[in-house]
Amino acid sequence: MHITTTAAKTGTLVLVLAGLGGAVLHGLPEPVDHAVRPTTTKDVAAWTMPLDGYVLAWGPASYAENLVEQPCLRAAGIDDPPPWATVAGLRAEDAAHETAARGNPAPALAETRPLTADEASARGYRGPSLAGANNEGFRRWGFSTERNAAFDALPAGTAARCIRQARATLGTDADGADQGAALVAQRLTYLAAVAARSDPAVVAATADWRSCLADAAVGPVAGGLPADPSGLPTASMRAVDWVTDLDDEDVPRAEVRLAEQDVACQESTGYRQALYDAEWRRLLRVTASDAAVLAAGSRNQATVDRRVEEAIRRARSEGSGRRPLTSAAHHGRVGPSAAAPGGSCRRLGRSGREAHGRPLSGLPSGRPDAARCDTPGLVLVGLRTTSARAAYARP
Repeated sequence: MHITTTAAKTGTLVLVLAGLGGAVLHGLPEPVDHAVRPTTTKDVAAWTMPLDGYVLAWGPASYAENLVEQPCLRAAGIDDPPPWATVAGLRAEDAAHETAARGNPAPALAETRPLTADEASARGYRGPSLAGANNEGFRRWGFSTERNAAFDALPAGTAARCIRQARATLGTDADGADQGAALVAQRLTYLAAVAARSDPAVVAATADWRSCLADAAVGPVAGGLPADPSGLPTASMRAVDWVTDLDDEDVPRAEVRLAEQDVACQESTGYRQALYDAEWRRLLRVTASDAAVLAAGSRNQATVDRRVEEAIRRARSEGSGRRPLTSAAHHGRVGPSAAAPGGSCRRLGRSGREAHGRPLSGLPSGRPDAARCDTPGLVLVGLRTTSARAAYARP
């Protein structure tokens, strides 16, 4: 199985202690005895999982908030809409950055979904294009001296009122309960995906998958076949053979052939079905702590996601959003003027503005893409990419 890479909320991720509680308690011997009512129906082709309904596509949601708040900001004297972007590009950036490999304990759901036959044929083991996220355009927009000065000059509470109205229109989370539930859902789904590989039925099917791929005559695999499908592409492939850039759109045909046969062997040996069933079962019961966080959030984020996409489509048809520039990393605005007084460190948007919280007080050592909050024990990660990616408890 190919675990695709993925990412988090562009707009404004609320750090909710309740949402982190499950992550902190996960290592304790708390019984996993609370039944969960699935938010989706089983569908191995779509790789739906019981907790999917708690998770919103955060990149598009934040972008939609930036678009929908524009009339309020124009009335306040700021006519500076966000750059142009596409839903596909924003989702791709989420998929490229919100990963366990980057230290995220609650990776986006795309990290747990295996490669599909269509994806294998289109791009081998590489991720989708990030061009539609228009990272450089957002970097320039967020760092605009004139724009930031205009926000600093707004009457107190004006910016917060505008983003609050946008969230009310879209139905995106205002108090953090939905985002807390989403973090728990993503964490549990990722843990279930990893644990499912050890299920006896999956282990048996893995041996058949290796035999199938070895017999397929697709050519030697750099570093040899991995223990299971999650090991493709191998480290050797990434380093010296085919997959030197997972975002590269110029994919060698040999890599495509291997990816196609990989998917075909997963399906023909029953590996994919066994993995799906094992992961689904593991998500039907959770701890009391996680159940409480899930119960406080919405299990119908798919409805919000559709509303978000419609808002973006409508804004584009009306000409909102500037045309894209070249691709680079997003950056948020970090500094005292980005903060409002009081409260815990709260959401930082694609615009680089935060919506309530204390000042961000600098960059943690070794984490150029993170900014530390004044709230003890918390760090906000991912300001240089689409969003405030996730919150982590720090020792």
